[in-house]
Parts: sequence; C-alpha cells; structure tokens
Amino acid sequence: MLTSPYLWLLCLIAVVPATLFWRHTLHLFCFVIVFAATYVWLYVSIVRFKVPRWLVVRRHR
Repeated sequence: MLTSPYLWLLCLIAVVPATLFWRHTLHLFCFVIVFAATYVWLYVSIVRFKVPRWLVVRRHR
C-alpha cells in the first residue's frame, strides 16, 4: 500500500547526493557508506520482524 513512497525515499538517499556532488569522489563515497548502512539496517530489521515504527501504518477502525 505505502511501499512506493518508502522506496522513493530510499532511492533519494542515493540519487540526490549523486546529483549534487558528482565531482566530489570523497563525498560520494561517504554517501555510499550511509546508503549501504541504511539499507542493511532496514533489511535486517525487516527480516527479524522488528519493523521500525515509522514503517508501520496502523488503521483505526
């Protein structure tokens, strides 16, 4: 249901720095590390069924 916006945000973590710092290799390398750490953290959290609270949408009936 709300998968696409979360994936857009995850992609923006890589796309925005690549667009803004395309001439600065060191900055890009740091952003790659941040992206990889974020991706691994989200993956491990989801695999362990400990989904971060900000990813859970609860409907009130």
